[in-house]
Amino acid sequence: MDSYLIIVDKYLPFPSSNGACALKIANVLSKNSKVTVLSIYGEEYFDEQNNIVVVPVGRDGVNIPKKNIAFGYMQDEMVVNNLVKVGTELCKKNKINTIISFYQPIETIVSGKILSEKFKTKFVPCFFDIVDSSVKTSKMKKKIIDYNYERLYKYVLKKNGFLYLKYYKKYFDNHIFSNKNKAFPVGTPVFEEKGSKQLARDDSINLTYCGSFYEDIRNPRKMLDALSIIAGTNIYLHLYSWGCEDVVEEYKSLYEDNLIVHGRVSSKEVGIALSNANILVNLSNISENQVPGKVMEYYSYGKPVLNFKFIENDPGNDDYAKYPLNKDVELYKEINNQEIIDFINNYKNKEIPFNEVALLFKESTPEYCCDIIRKM
Repeated sequence: MDSYLIIVDKYLPFPSSNGACALKIANVLSKNSKVTVLSIYGEEYFDEQNNIVVVPVGRDGVNIPKKNIAFGYMQDEMVVNNLVKVGTELCKKNKINTIISFYQPIETIVSGKILSEKFKTKFVPCFFDIVDSSVKTSKMKKKIIDYNYERLYKYVLKKNGFLYLKYYKKYFDNHIFSNKNKAFPVGTPVFEEKGSKQLARDDSINLTYCGSFYEDIRNPRKMLDALSIIAGTNIYLHLYSWGCEDVVEEYKSLYEDNLIVHGRVSSKEVGIALSNANILVNLSNISENQVPGKVMEYYSYGKPVLNFKFIENDPGNDDYAKYPLNKDVELYKEINNQEIIDFINNYKNKEIPFNEVALLFKESTPEYCCDIIRKM
């Protein structure tokens, strides 16, 4: 029986985007293998039914040397040491033969590389995130960051194949100059059947957003402006979100009772919220390289999606176009509020069977990723 060690930043009950991907992959691999998850944050537990052990190491403050901060090589050496120390015990105990590390942060990738060399295991780096070029910084700082990441890639990817999200092809074409034949593009591996749907039982229409907001790359202000037309109607916007709390607070009075802020909730509660929604709301990124992972999870529910886009050449355009119940709202143009209301009213009770949607997004299933990992 194969034995896998998955290294990730945040796992259950409040997984990061990478943590959600790791969770899906772990569940698939555990069907015929032993899986151990080594996380920085999360809760320790043993899932006996799925043969999964989760061990968090925590982060005691931030221990990044000033020279690393100055030169963009953001590596918390204490976290790397802790991951390697605990990982060493797990590799010995569980006879690990494959290590899978999810970037970012850097620490998960570096520790996975160290452990794989120490125990002569297969190493599979998964770049389901990248250094975002849209984050504002000086030209000199960007050059230094790029230089240090080139060093990181050369170290980590030497003799290694790797997985990366298909949206990052342009980025990796510009940054990776070797091992391209070992680079495997995949979709966001969160696409799986969710079971029965539960729609609202009264005459209210529920729009639901689940995920994070960021000031620079995913600011909710324009989206909240566009949806403020629902104030005083039977349409309610539910935010299961964190980040940009000041912006959200600013809009509460404008929405009257039609904006319901739940804050950050557990992965289980997110699933319930998405199941209970009539319409799901996605806010994309101001980036030509990144697509929020939650949009693929939304599609797996088979529900209508209001998709707010910041840029015309959004890297997710091909996927948005494939999904029959997707409605793009282009925030870089003048918004037709009536079109939004018409979409909500016309599509509020529509759904697509999972097996039909699955045919459209095969590369976004965790099974697809696991098949590649096993063959590498």
